[in-house]
Amino acid sequence: METAKEMAEGALVALGVDYSISVTGIAGPGGGTPQKKVGLVYFGIGQKNEKTETHEHYFPFPRSSFREFAAHTGIYLLYNRLKRLA
Repeated sequence: METAKEMAEGALVALGVDYSISVTGIAGPGGGTPQKKVGLVYFGIGQKNEKTETHEHYFPFPRSSFREFAAHTGIYLLYNRLKRLA
């Protein structure tokens, strides 16, 4: 989860943006361990001058579906962050 946090914070600085999304995980088919199974994904939602949110999810799908679910979830998490500002 720390990696997702650092990625989101790094994107804020490197790109000079107000918001960022980061995604990291194990899409498979290989690469999993007993502690981190295939399907595990972490998200970072960064906001300039605010605490970075991190989220953990598990998507037990084939790689192509995993990637699609991860993309949609990242956008949804950012949407919810923005909605709280309104």
